[in-house]
Amino acid sequence: MDLLQKVITEHATPQKSKIEKASINCADTLMHLICRKPIGTLSDAHKEMVFSTIYDSVHAKKSLSSKFRRALIDAINQKLYGQHYYSTPRLNGFVDPKIVKAKSLLHGAINEVNLLVSVQKSFNNSYPLFLVLFHAAFESGLCFEEALDALLTTITTSKVVLKKIERNWVIPLIYSRRGHETNTKANRRKVTQRNFYPGPLTLFAISGFIKSRATACISGDATTLLKNELSAIASQQAIKKLNNRTFLRAVAQLVSEQPGSNMPSFLRHFSGGDLSSASTSIECLQCIKSQTFHNTIASPTQPNPVSIPRQPAGVLKKRDLPAYHSEFSEGLRELFKARNDHHRSAAERKAFIIRRIDSFYESRKRTISDSEFVLIDWLRYCYREGNLTKFATGARYVSSVATIWLDVCQQTSVFVLDEDEMTELYEQLMNKKSLSDSQYSESIIDLMHFLNEEHDIALPQQLEPRDKQKSVHVRSNIPSEVHIKQLFTDIGELYANQSSHLRESVIALLILCSRLNPRPNEVLNLEIKDIDLLLKGHLFVRTNRHFREKTYSAKRLIELDTFLPPDESKFIRWFINRRMEQAGRYLSADGRVRFTNPHMLIFSELPHNNVFLNMREISQHVTRLLSSYTGVHTPMYQLRHFAISTAILVCFASDDTVRALTSYSPEQVAVIRYYFQLSDSLNVLYKISTWAGHLEPGMTLSTYTHFTDLLLFESIMRSNTTTNMSSVRNLSRMQPARMSKLLPEGANAEALNKTELMSLADRLLSKERGGWVVKQHKGIKKGDIDMDSLFTQKTEFDADQVSLVLEASDKGRSIEQICDLYNLERKMVEALIDAARDTKERYKTKHRKFRLYAAETSKLHVPLPNSNDDIMAANIIINKLMPAAMHYLDNQVRKASHILLSASTHSHRYVSFNTKEIDDAINLITALKPVVPASRLYLEIHVDNSICGTPVEKYRDDVLKVVTAHWNDVLNAVGHFEIVLKDGGKRQNSMGVARLYFLSHDISENNAQYLKGNSEQYASSALRYAFHTLAIYSGALRRYYDPGFTYDPNNIYELT
Repeated sequence: MDLLQKVITEHATPQKSKIEKASINCADTLMHLICRKPIGTLSDAHKEMVFSTIYDSVHAKKSLSSKFRRALIDAINQKLYGQHYYSTPRLNGFVDPKIVKAKSLLHGAINEVNLLVSVQKSFNNSYPLFLVLFHAAFESGLCFEEALDALLTTITTSKVVLKKIERNWVIPLIYSRRGHETNTKANRRKVTQRNFYPGPLTLFAISGFIKSRATACISGDATTLLKNELSAIASQQAIKKLNNRTFLRAVAQLVSEQPGSNMPSFLRHFSGGDLSSASTSIECLQCIKSQTFHNTIASPTQPNPVSIPRQPAGVLKKRDLPAYHSEFSEGLRELFKARNDHHRSAAERKAFIIRRIDSFYESRKRTISDSEFVLIDWLRYCYREGNLTKFATGARYVSSVATIWLDVCQQTSVFVLDEDEMTELYEQLMNKKSLSDSQYSESIIDLMHFLNEEHDIALPQQLEPRDKQKSVHVRSNIPSEVHIKQLFTDIGELYANQSSHLRESVIALLILCSRLNPRPNEVLNLEIKDIDLLLKGHLFVRTNRHFREKTYSAKRLIELDTFLPPDESKFIRWFINRRMEQAGRYLSADGRVRFTNPHMLIFSELPHNNVFLNMREISQHVTRLLSSYTGVHTPMYQLRHFAISTAILVCFASDDTVRALTSYSPEQVAVIRYYFQLSDSLNVLYKISTWAGHLEPGMTLSTYTHFTDLLLFESIMRSNTTTNMSSVRNLSRMQPARMSKLLPEGANAEALNKTELMSLADRLLSKERGGWVVKQHKGIKKGDIDMDSLFTQKTEFDADQVSLVLEASDKGRSIEQICDLYNLERKMVEALIDAARDTKERYKTKHRKFRLYAAETSKLHVPLPNSNDDIMAANIIINKLMPAAMHYLDNQVRKASHILLSASTHSHRYVSFNTKEIDDAINLITALKPVVPASRLYLEIHVDNSICGTPVEKYRDDVLKVVTAHWNDVLNAVGHFEIVLKDGGKRQNSMGVARLYFLSHDISENNAQYLKGNSEQYASSALRYAFHTLAIYSGALRRYYDPGFTYDPNNIYELT
């Protein structure tokens, strides 16, 4: 990398006239340094790796001029792929005279069509079909060729044309258009689906076409048919000669100029197809419009019980990884050991191997994990689409990639990961390339592209798409407002068995993601100094020691109270205020609020130390819940799409729609609109894109906004044009008597406005019995979600809060302040402090020194273990031994707590038992057995040499057998033990003194040798921390529930 940057620096020039030549020369030098082979012989993956390496080097050199940087990247791309990296924008004039001329032609034609419709004069068999296309374009704003073709195909070939979704009629149109992001698949091909909302006259025309049973021979495309018929009706041959693009842009212009529609310019461009904005799926739209759930809501599945994680020794080879020895991995290797018939042709061999892979998958598909499925699917793809034709080639792929992939992804579903998470996963995979062969990196890159192209999973940031001409694929499924509220409730239940701090952290994180639109990586890395609670409160997305913003535009300032509903804002402020306290908030001499730990993460697994939340686990839970609500795959990243789509909706939709689809009150809607300065319509989109962290509105609208189709429909419905009843009858081919019955009360039959027309169309279609109209799928309604109980913090006290409360007390916070911070009763806080003080005094050595604290300390909070892993292990032990909040501990746990604390000292990490205390050791081991794996326990028994007699060598084995028999019940419960012979201690402890260690890592035959003489180095104080915390918790409850409690240090079991 340093050499590449040196070459780049040598060639760089600020002189415009020399940039092109210098960039080409630099590109030649760099290519020669990186790849010795001719470019034509390089694989796509190798080319991608070369491009990414140079791209990173160029952008790492901050001193380069932007023009030289662009020229160099463009030159590299041309050498590798034969095309420019940056496209040259084409500048158009402000007013296109061709469109102006086309509009003048079309004005008269529109009047001719309206006149023709009012008198029911038909030209030919194509006339009913023409009326559908005419009104779809001129009334409903469907003004680009591919969409009109899709509508033509739908109404002439599909059994189902219209779908009723709440109060709207929708036609899902499937098409492909260059520059339009794809958002769904049809026959394994990525395509675009746009939800088309027909206006009322378009609906009448569709109804009339279906009833006419027209059998016109359709030749050519929909736009040509539309132009030809319009030209004939208006007797204007010039219309037929118009370029399709010019014709439809002129139609879009006319639609936007309808009186009363007040159509923003971006909707005109959306109508004409010049701007793409991905529609959400029909399933999601159904849930959003009706505020229902796709299926009956099941109780959130509790995650598997959290166990103390196994911490193996360092891995040096693939065979040392557990994934290598899994049944799936061994079966996969066995599969590719087979040798195909060499007499078969390459095509026959390929088909045979694919059948074998399919058979392997079928036998395991009920138990296969996502990571295993990806591996199988990729191998199948390599044979089906690639050049692989032999078992041996597949065996090399398996050998190179399988074990490391399964090891890294064993707890991960790649199907729920966003770009940042895929980037992190890719880095983890690449960091393990030393464990594999030279083919590994290229295979991983190919696997990443496979996931992107076949499963719509985001590419890591280090990689570029292989086919840059393909349209970007957008995930457009989003939840509804009621889903968001249910998510907060369900995620709270899902984390009910975790610490209250972790549970509240996850809920707070999801609130910010759903309302303020940060990327998951941005919110995960927020430091305490990145949030300000003054006035409306602000969140700063900016570079800190944990994080660098994705792009320059990602750096931004977001108001809290403006976008957070009041109950959520109150919860977030309470949570952040507590985190600020834990970060050591104080008032400096200059009057500013500062922190002793300004880099503390807002969202951390541990309240005291920075331990990143497991975003992959959270993402899996959230994705599963959202997908169950919507009925379609809805990843966690769609919360950002939801937030941005909601902001666009608030700014541009009608008040009725905003009230129906969001949780904002009219007052808060006004505040949001003022924030984006809605009165300044030219700049509001730029303000929204800045809020979203985008450089310009194109990205915001095309990828993150999924209600643009609805906004276009609402704009059309605002038009104050009117239509008479005879035109409606002729369009719909309905009997006059029936039409009169369905007419809205008080409506003027000679001048029906858009609202009256839509009401009439709705009544007509709702009574339609034909299969071409599908009535609304009834979602599952749920009663009011009790958000108050979620955001009103309970006053229940549990062991997780012991250290937090005592730490606040040690910092000098008053009882009242502690009560506010942790929402506890004063009586509970006082009981806790008293219990901590008594516990500290109770456990002392024979020299009257504190067992559990450093000498002469005045602090009461429980001393933390040294490492974050040990703290997390201690928390797991606490949660497993803890009953429900505000409940007494089990008697066995209370007894074990007293045994351990009585046999511990602050200066050592072992628990000591003399010969006579073997029953205590057995009781402690028994209590630990359900929560601590034996592989984390190590026992040393120190025995005096003099017990053996003289000579020592003669009697040692006999003595060791006796000692082993004495401690046998304890030895059977630990991962490893060692009997250490030493001098001293015969009279007091004839069978030696046992020292029990809780280890930071698993013990095995391979690493046991390192423990001898180094036990303290590998041991952890997590056990002492856990039982010390539980003892204080138990004592606090005793004082809280028993008004007559008196401290009696001699009655230990009554105290705890």
